[in-house]
Amino acid sequence: MSNDSASASHEQQLPPAVIVEGLVKSYYFGRIKALDGVDLRVEDGDVFALIGPNGAGKTTLMGCMLALLRTNRGRIRIFGKAPDHIDVRKVTGFLPERPSFESWMNATQFLKFHQMLAGRSNDATAEADIKHALESVELENVSKRQISKYSRGMLQRLGLAQVIIGKPRICFLDEPTSGMDPPGMDMVRNVLTQFRKQKVTVIVNSHHLDEIERVCTRFAFIRKGKMETQESISNIHSKMMIARWANGLTPDADVLKTAMEECGVTLADVTDEHCKIVLNGRQNASNVIQSLVRNNISIEEIFFDRRGLSDLFKVAKTNDARRVEDTMDDEKR
Repeated sequence: MSNDSASASHEQQLPPAVIVEGLVKSYYFGRIKALDGVDLRVEDGDVFALIGPNGAGKTTLMGCMLALLRTNRGRIRIFGKAPDHIDVRKVTGFLPERPSFESWMNATQFLKFHQMLAGRSNDATAEADIKHALESVELENVSKRQISKYSRGMLQRLGLAQVIIGKPRICFLDEPTSGMDPPGMDMVRNVLTQFRKQKVTVIVNSHHLDEIERVCTRFAFIRKGKMETQESISNIHSKMMIARWANGLTPDADVLKTAMEECGVTLADVTDEHCKIVLNGRQNASNVIQSLVRNNISIEEIFFDRRGLSDLFKVAKTNDARRVEDTMDDEKR
């Protein structure tokens, strides 16, 4: 077997970064289930988002994966090992929603301390790593200021620097943009992008859905302690494209049909103002535009009919309302 084949075979045999099976976490002697039979799979190198309404169980799930909470039932494996295994601890980074630090230190001292705890203080690049971490979170100009004088957003930045300095293989970020101003949110996105390039597995809990869509590879939607969906971010975007006619000039039906047949797509709907086109994939969009132009069809604008992560919350709210109505109808009967 060649070296390349052996390497490819080895990669195929690597376990997922995270496996959660049948996880149950309850309180008050089982009367309240924060997590109710949750299954989750996160591949190595994923930037994975946990989304859902407040109280859905996202932070509880993260606490269980970090072995900070004891589970009632189920199984969790991080890189094939229990979450409290020392080998897992060595490669894990964690940013809680409300971090608390040694306030008498400054940022440089704090990062040197945690670099030592991570066993990296003797690295040849130790000083450069601290400088890089401070620059990554844009704290280099206030690195000598006492932490007790930091704002909420600055503390979040420092917490992210602490994650970076440990050079984790997997990190858990609970609302990393909490208390952040717009530049801070851009900074978090840049850090997540760097993690993604470095193949660091990231599990992030956030309500900033636009940011999630921009940097994450996959997501899971949790509601009332149950996992409702897990899929790729790319799957939530519809393959429906809308073309709006210029000056309200509806093209000849036969000409439009010919244009669609040329690029192998399907017309879903045609009105006096626009048409809806079902693509085989988003990469077909340029072919559709070229075909419309080639057939002298005047277009004012073309855009994708996108379904976003926020729609999951709308669907959940609608389903809850329907359940309430159904319950009331049952009671009336």
